[in-house]
Amino acid sequence: MTKSTLPLKYCCYNNFFFQNHPFECGLRSLPIFYFFVISFNVFMATWDGSKLLHFDRIPLWGCFILSIGIGLIAALLVQFVLKPRLRRRIQASSSADEIESVRTSSFKTIQLHAPSESDDSSETGGVVASCRQFLNWFLPDKDRLDDEKTIQLFGTIQIFTACFAGFAIGANDVGNAIAPVASLVAIYKDQSAEQKSEAPIYVLLYGVFAICCGMWTLGYRIITTVGTKVTHINPASGFTIEFGAALTTLIASKFGLPISTTQCLIGSVVLVGCVRSGEGVKWSVFRNIVITWVSTLPMSTLIAAGIMFLLKFTL
Repeated sequence: MTKSTLPLKYCCYNNFFFQNHPFECGLRSLPIFYFFVISFNVFMATWDGSKLLHFDRIPLWGCFILSIGIGLIAALLVQFVLKPRLRRRIQASSSADEIESVRTSSFKTIQLHAPSESDDSSETGGVVASCRQFLNWFLPDKDRLDDEKTIQLFGTIQIFTACFAGFAIGANDVGNAIAPVASLVAIYKDQSAEQKSEAPIYVLLYGVFAICCGMWTLGYRIITTVGTKVTHINPASGFTIEFGAALTTLIASKFGLPISTTQCLIGSVVLVGCVRSGEGVKWSVFRNIVITWVSTLPMSTLIAAGIMFLLKFTL
């Protein structure tokens, strides 16, 4: 789902928000974005939430009021506190760069080719020509220079989307990691493998600690591969990638569907890279990633079956 909708989201965001005056449009969209993300997170966390934190006692109307209220507070803080500070800081930092670019810029002569009358008459009114013109308008221009102030703005927003992605990944990956441990604890406490009660809080903290240790020790390799080796990612495209992948992961986690967050992110990176930069995707790196996806399932199955086969003779 993420792979199929991310290019559409990127194109819509590129055209309807940032075609003209991108910096001002980006500032205007900040409160809306923060309201939606925070309200969505609060609603997903409270609606039929954790029994351990007693979120399951909150009724549906209470979840709506709580999520909308917290989202409105966040949007007002962004509108009246964060947005003016971002405007002043980005404009102050970009003014010096604009002065320097004016000093060092040089003029270039560009030859424009006027369309012939035959070409104009052959394409007007045609359905194919209309579709081609719409696609040329809808898809982002690959030769377009990004607005520096907008890129700086998205660099700030991407910090928040990274937190959103971390929240979604924690909701999915921590559950995948501690599910066997939680089953063992349930068997030890209740003498049953059905696991009717919630996982204890110390088991959840253990899973969080283990994932943090893995991120600190080996996570930088995955960060390098996803962030730099597949395609060029700027703050605007990174915002789209993280937002779509986090949204998909959080919805799947809410319905108890264990999905791969890595596949969501890689698919989003590749397709947004195709839409944005065309031939800028390194298909050899993507091929190696797909090979690892295909090989991990039989490898983990064989390793687990082999260990269980050995334990059968020792226990």
